[in-house]
Amino acid sequence: MDLLKLSKIHSIFIDTAPFIYFVEGYADFGQRIKAIFDYFHMNDLQMYSSVITLTEVLSKPFQIDNKKLVEQFIRLFENRRKFHLFDISREIAIKAGELRGCYPFLKSMDALQIATAIENRADIFLTNDLKLKQVKNIEIWTMEDI
Repeated sequence: MDLLKLSKIHSIFIDTAPFIYFVEGYADFGQRIKAIFDYFHMNDLQMYSSVITLTEVLSKPFQIDNKKLVEQFIRLFENRRKFHLFDISREIAIKAGELRGCYPFLKSMDALQIATAIENRADIFLTNDLKLKQVKNIEIWTMEDI
């Protein structure tokens, strides 16, 4: 993890995949996202996501009827000291529409996630979707960048 790069960041919006890596314990990426969580928590920096992330992380555990995993995700997002989950507002929906107009490859959910980060002034949008790096309205990092 590049601490010099991180030292200039005060807030980060975290997309869905990093949360899955963390909770489900993916070998390499799980440790990387844990290091980010620890760094932001120790330095009292802001970590954001949206209610869309909650929907996305819960779909597979519900599909396979894994109640334990459902509870792990819900508990993670209930800890408001670490993460703030934003609702989707009218302004965010408009911004997402603008983003989809500028970047036709964006899916609606991705546009809503990025718009939420932009509207709430996150410094970084952390994802593992490489194609999202084409969006220039906010600095986008993938797991490879940390």
